[in-house]
Amino acid sequence: MKKEPKQKDDTVTVSTTYDIMCWVDSTLMHREEFRVCESCTKQPKFIHLEKSKDVFMSGLVSMTVDLDRDVFYIGETFSIKVKVDNQSRKNVDNLKVKLIGIASVQIAEKRRVAMYEEYRTEYEGVNKRSCDERLLTFTIAPNIWPSSRGKVSSYQYQLHVVADLKQAFPIEFCMDITITIPKAMKLEKR
Repeated sequence: MKKEPKQKDDTVTVSTTYDIMCWVDSTLMHREEFRVCESCTKQPKFIHLEKSKDVFMSGLVSMTVDLDRDVFYIGETFSIKVKVDNQSRKNVDNLKVKLIGIASVQIAEKRRVAMYEEYRTEYEGVNKRSCDERLLTFTIAPNIWPSSRGKVSSYQYQLHVVADLKQAFPIEFCMDITITIPKAMKLEKR
């Protein structure tokens, strides 16, 4: 952790600083320092998403997702409000919430991006010809690294809320979120 000098309003910015080095064939190609701020400077925003889908001529499935903010702390548990109006003749098998990590590295003109699922939580589905509104509880695991953004590398997150349908493509929402460090937390190596 690194403390920055006091600013005019007597606040101190505490941050985790990474020293990134890129080596190619035993030659140091690039070195950069980038910082992850503990007190997130991003203003949290409310997310409301809606989507409807005709399920192979068996009826319409509509889904609404509300997230009260898009900034979360490591280890935090929060709720996602989901409403599924299933007017089809097929059941929604289950609902899922997935945390997706997106790692990005850029050297000179080349950029590589890798997306992978950190973990998921599954919930009970919705019966055919019914409407269900519920709160899905999800926890940001304590071993997750905070979001970061640098010139050479960055690590961002998306929250995916999915309704799985039998013999049809799922209804899926992808929301960009920021994960930050609670004030009293120390990061440990994975």
